[in-house]
Amino acid sequence: MIIFDRFVTQLLPLCMALVVAGPLSAQQAVEVGIWSWSQDAFVTDEAREELLSFCQREGISHIDQHVSIKRSNSGDETVQNGQALAQLIAEAAKRNISVNALRGERTMFFEKNHERGFEQLRALVEFDQQLDEGAHLAGIKYDVEPYLTDEWRAGGKEREKVMTDYLGFLQRARKHLDGFAPSLELCVDVPFWWDKQEFAVEIDGETKALVHHVQDLADWMAIMSYRTETRDVLRLVEEERGHARSNERPHSVSPGLNVIAIKGEERATSFADLPSTKFRNVLAELRSSLGSSGETRSIMLHDYKSLVTYLQTAE
Repeated sequence: MIIFDRFVTQLLPLCMALVVAGPLSAQQAVEVGIWSWSQDAFVTDEAREELLSFCQREGISHIDQHVSIKRSNSGDETVQNGQALAQLIAEAAKRNISVNALRGERTMFFEKNHERGFEQLRALVEFDQQLDEGAHLAGIKYDVEPYLTDEWRAGGKEREKVMTDYLGFLQRARKHLDGFAPSLELCVDVPFWWDKQEFAVEIDGETKALVHHVQDLADWMAIMSYRTETRDVLRLVEEERGHARSNERPHSVSPGLNVIAIKGEERATSFADLPSTKFRNVLAELRSSLGSSGETRSIMLHDYKSLVTYLQTAE
């Protein structure tokens, strides 16, 4: 990576300038995806056009769109704004942009919440099965952060229970999708530090790092490798890329970059205070470095609304 940096800096300044000035997606193998958390991003014709036009303009070919699901008066789990979501999926397909249904809540995978979470999974499967041919969800993405709970912070047996509950839901989801919706991918967002041995856990007689259990259950996962230097991002996903190679899991790892404004000590993990040229340089370097990497799926950007604002205001 250092050699590549020197080559670009010293020998190809003009090409580097073109990358900086151009869209996020210089023509390279690794695609770019984006998280989109707001329902406002797709509920109207104008919002969908704005979202998809932005993605096309910036070379973004995948969207993790958060989907709200609520229990109806009859007790059924119902996808909110279903018609608008179906329109987003159909319009995105015409532009070769894939869409995941994004779900996330810190206690979602606690055992006490498994049944409702599974009912919501079934609701998404049924929703997708009713869509027109050629315009379907690519998968279901879970952004569940149990480390924000008191149970995780307690450590010991309580944390171990949180981890086994987490993996238990993924096992059940994996089995259901394989049996009833094999075309839908199971996708997960994880922090970069779940590869540490202190988070190793035994499942079905096999003990390994929590993130490796997740990798072996999911079709692909995005890693919140939020740093602002190329070498640091690559370092934070090295363990997961190695596991993917060793276990023949191609296109299963997606490093993540962040542009959301953050206060406090985590501020340095986001590009929010840096020029957009810096962000574009790092993204281009990552795409170049990972372009021939068989285990890399995409580079994920967090998130849509923040990125629009950032690119409009950062110099």
